[in-house]
Amino acid sequence: MVLKVYAKFNPVTEEDSDFLFKACDGGYEVIGYTGDNPIVTIPSTYKSLPVLTIGLDRKNEDRFAENEDIKELIIPDGVTKIEDYAFESCINLTTVTIPTSVTDMGHYSFSRCDKLSVITLPAEQVDNIPKENLTTVVINGGTSLSGYYGGFGDCKKLTSIAIADSVTSIGSAAFDGCESLTTIRLPNNITEIPSFMFKDCKSLKSIIIPDGVTTIGDGAFSGCESLNDVIIPERVNSIGKYVFQSCSSLKRLTFQNPNGWYVTEGAAIASSILSSPRSAAEYFGDTLSATFYRK
Repeated sequence: MVLKVYAKFNPVTEEDSDFLFKACDGGYEVIGYTGDNPIVTIPSTYKSLPVLTIGLDRKNEDRFAENEDIKELIIPDGVTKIEDYAFESCINLTTVTIPTSVTDMGHYSFSRCDKLSVITLPAEQVDNIPKENLTTVVINGGTSLSGYYGGFGDCKKLTSIAIADSVTSIGSAAFDGCESLTTIRLPNNITEIPSFMFKDCKSLKSIIIPDGVTTIGDGAFSGCESLNDVIIPERVNSIGKYVFQSCSSLKRLTFQNPNGWYVTEGAAIASSILSSPRSAAEYFGDTLSATFYRK
């Protein structure tokens, strides 16, 4: 009788400089940090091979999770995966940069990182970060910002967000209730401002709607009580109900194409009304329950 013995493969942890690595398919996984610099930049390679994963080894005392010294984290392009709980309870972490190469990110990768306030990340990973204390966000890539509430609903501390042009769609109510939002850069390639996108963004004073937008959904700017000046691009041909409800500061609504507009019932809107930014603002402020379209 011949006995066959199979050895179970356990990758050996290797240390280089301030980081701990384990071999993985095609490269390396970084699983820990032994340094004391509060600004941590994950290396992109190790032994001439790419770093592909940021992992968690709970038996490792030098794991990233629960490291109270890390304040800023920079993940290099080329990393494709961040495991669940990898940075859990990094309680002093405030700033994170995640590259567009990350396509697999655990929902709890940054759980209990309660001071996280500034982040750069791809659109598809927005639902995998804590948002309660975010103030500044940069969406550096991806195509769809369409998670729960479009991504940032009720982020009451959010003041600024910039979205890369690669994003072509944004979900309804994406910024609903972002009452501190003052600055937003929308991607040039979207064609719709969806329903309730900026509802109750009470601090938003102005916004640039991209030229390619054709539709503005119901209640898109309702409750934007500080909004005072909006330009409706030439290609817009549909505006929903209650778009400017409770926009008490709106004084100028500039239509780049004021001709050929109708209300729901089929009645034409005089171009003279929409040619004047002030009269257009008054008209839309008074006519809330109708929808508008341009032939």
